[in-house]
Amino acid sequence: MQVEILLGMTMLGRTVVELLLLGFGLGLLGFALTRAVERTADFTRTVRLAQALLTGRWQESRRRIALVQ
Repeated sequence: MQVEILLGMTMLGRTVVELLLLGFGLGLLGFALTRAVERTADFTRTVRLAQALLTGRWQESRRRIALVQ
């Protein structure tokens, strides 16, 4: 009887540890994906700014802003 209880508690403990590890792993994956998306957005913004500077579009947008103000 005591061996069965001990085995049951061991199985329960192992299940809890596995669930905690799974939650930690999923949280870490979510964090990594979020950071990757943020870096991609920053990179895209930088590329658009570089394209605007190269093509002279930034001057057009500054004129529009000046007209609105």
